[in-house]
Amino acid sequence: MLSGWLLFAGLALCMGLSVYLRMRGTGYRQDYVLTSPLAEALRQLVGIAGGIYLSLVMLTGFLGLELPERILIYQMQLDPLAVVSILLACVQPLVLAVLCRIHAGGGG
Repeated sequence: MLSGWLLFAGLALCMGLSVYLRMRGTGYRQDYVLTSPLAEALRQLVGIAGGIYLSLVMLTGFLGLELPERILIYQMQLDPLAVVSILLACVQPLVLAVLCRIHAGGGG
């Protein structure tokens, strides 16, 4: 049970860090509709995760892969493609930040 809470806390921390990095990356800009950096970051996170999910669904359908519809992780039933898409969307700004630092530092 403790490992379930740790998994949930780790996922929440990863999503929070991803949203923070997205907020910092976009900055605050004022359009006709006032939006906060948090709302913009969440919109991007959900949009990217949705795009990845649709791409994975099409790819698995095209390749004819047999995946389980639900997986059980610590008494929670989850869609495996949705979990992968959210994790990839959360990790994307972290990888981008690392690559930008490597590139700015001359590759090493």
